[in-house]
Amino acid sequence: MNKVKQLNNKTFDAYIAEGVAVIDFWAPWCGPCRAIAPMFEQTASNLQNVKFGKINTDEENSLATKYGVNSIPNICIFKEGKLVDRSVGFVPQSNLEELIKKYI
Repeated sequence: MNKVKQLNNKTFDAYIAEGVAVIDFWAPWCGPCRAIAPMFEQTASNLQNVKFGKINTDEENSLATKYGVNSIPNICIFKEGKLVDRSVGFVPQSNLEELIKKYI
């Protein structure tokens, strides 16, 4: 089951408003973004009660700018609508899961 939701400027704020949301800012041309995608999907399957989403920075540049995304992949963790942490670049799945677990 695909738990990762594709988001855009219209759906983003409502999606992150409650609970913990983990958002992958990525682009189709980005090699590390493509490499991290299966691990991101697996992390979404492993962690219940956490929302996972993806933002294509080519299509939603204003959101990337708003949250200071200067390099990708850039995985941002939001809690109750506020940016609380981020992970930039490729990281092992275990590191990502540990980072997320601090907020749930």
